[in-house]
Amino acid sequence: MAKNSLKTLRVTKAVEEANRLLALDTLTKEEKSGVCFLIEELLNQARRYKGFNYTYWIKLGGFEKWQEAGQPDWPDKAKFVYGPDGSDFDRFYYC
Repeated sequence: MAKNSLKTLRVTKAVEEANRLLALDTLTKEEKSGVCFLIEELLNQARRYKGFNYTYWIKLGGFEKWQEAGQPDWPDKAKFVYGPDGSDFDRFYYC
């Protein structure tokens, strides 16, 4: 490999890894915050940012539980979006 050669990062692979890390129960809120900051920066720099959704809301039934509860508005809706732990860093990113 040449001394000044560039390496490229596959954005989709980075997003997959970030989503895998964010799904772990062993990461602290601060660690998840760092993963979120980094992946958002990478996606913005690559002009591939397409947003995120909260894991509890989309994958763990928060939306259905919110509907069953009569679709309350904020602040009560937050427990259905963020989940019982209330972490807004339990996210799933798109690209």
